[in-house]
Amino acid sequence: MRESAVSYPLADLSLARRLERAEAEGCARFVEARSRLVLDSGAAWIDVAGTYAMFDGPSSPLTQTFGFGLFAPPAAENLIELERFSAIAARRCQRLAAQRRAPRIPHRLHANEVAHALEERKERKENDART
Repeated sequence: MRESAVSYPLADLSLARRLERAEAEGCARFVEARSRLVLDSGAAWIDVAGTYAMFDGPSSPLTQTFGFGLFAPPAAENLIELERFSAIAARRCQRLAAQRRAPRIPHRLHANEVAHALEERKERKENDART
């Protein structure tokens, strides 16, 4: 028995690109909105050779990539740039979360403490130099 070739005239590379880009654009707009509304969210996205990489937080379903290999041939340098973006975004998110947990210290108080500590250090060095 001979198998016939099955043809799917509507499912092709062009359709795949349109569908992937539509989802990527929608997610990018959402990530942009979150970054404007929640300033310390760390939300960001980039386009690397047609691949959209989203970061909306470590547990967000929007943190993902769209279109890798659909708009340009997969390349190691593109993958490296996408991984770098992901790592930077994750570190930024961790830093922002740590800042939220840290006690709030008024900037002026902190600046005065630093100035006082520097003055004490200078005095100690001067005293050490005299002895």
